[in-house]
Amino acid sequence: MPASAMTPSGSPVGVPLPDSPIAIRTATNVPTPSTTQMTNRTNACGFSRKNFVIARIALDSATAATAQSPSSRACENAPMSTSDTDGEPITEEGLVALKAEIGELETVARRDIAARILTARGHGDLKENAEYHAAKEDQAHLETRILRLRRRLRHAVVVDTTANADSVTFAFGHCAEVRDEGTGEVHTWTIVGATEADRAAGKLSAESPVARALMGRIAGETVEVSTPRGPRRLKIERVL
Repeated sequence: MPASAMTPSGSPVGVPLPDSPIAIRTATNVPTPSTTQMTNRTNACGFSRKNFVIARIALDSATAATAQSPSSRACENAPMSTSDTDGEPITEEGLVALKAEIGELETVARRDIAARILTARGHGDLKENAEYHAAKEDQAHLETRILRLRRRLRHAVVVDTTANADSVTFAFGHCAEVRDEGTGEVHTWTIVGATEADRAAGKLSAESPVARALMGRIAGETVEVSTPRGPRRLKIERVL
């Protein structure tokens, strides 16, 4: 290019500098797709506007929940024995159930809440819209539940319950018959992780006072446990 075709700054004549007023005006005048255009494009792909909005509401709630949760790498959940556990113990079955619940809440439950919010928005003024506020409150409870379950998943450590399969010790993941000496009633209990606990099904949380008192004991031993209803004497009849 001839020297006469260059500006003193070294740029070719007729080509505006990146920070020049001409370049700035040129950049700002570039049209960007509007929300309507984006929605129309989405519709062209086979989605209705309602589904587009529901998906956006669900995505926003998921993004907000991620921003609130502490950043950390997910636990590998490698099997460990109870003596090596620094995290929250859980059985293999419990881990599968925990992941399944999180998946259900993050997909189906979030979409259902988003649909409720969208429907409520169509009922008028949001300030006096009881249905809208109820849906938003349920959404907050849902996201809190998801955060708590994800926190448990990060700290979950699968305990190898087969290591002491023939042991007479009432250990985590094992089942035993326990007699309440106060009532004479015999319970069949299994000690499991906190997220797996189900008293009606005979699954005691390892964090409960009763499980803490019984864990590590052998058949024939009797322990006394302080409970809200008063002290209880429990005898391990046999480890199953």
